[in-house]
Amino acid sequence: MLSASSMDQPKVVDLNLNPILDSTEIYSGMWARVGLDFYGYNNRKMGIGCGLGNVQKVADDEPLGAERASVESDFGGDDEYDPLG
Repeated sequence: MLSASSMDQPKVVDLNLNPILDSTEIYSGMWARVGLDFYGYNNRKMGIGCGLGNVQKVADDEPLGAERASVESDFGGDDEYDPLG
């Protein structure tokens, strides 16, 4: 398990370095190259952090885990809902 984060949104590109703007193209299970920056810290605790750099999607594969439930599945299609009762 490795966790990386960034204060700035990383650039996400395809194999030809074209930006990927459709968020559905990025999912758990795809193959990617990821830029990582490791750094040490000594605040209240000592440790090693990991910063997320740019991401290059290189291939599609089977999604890991279950797909997100649909809005209809979570909330139904009841147009008559009255929040006041």
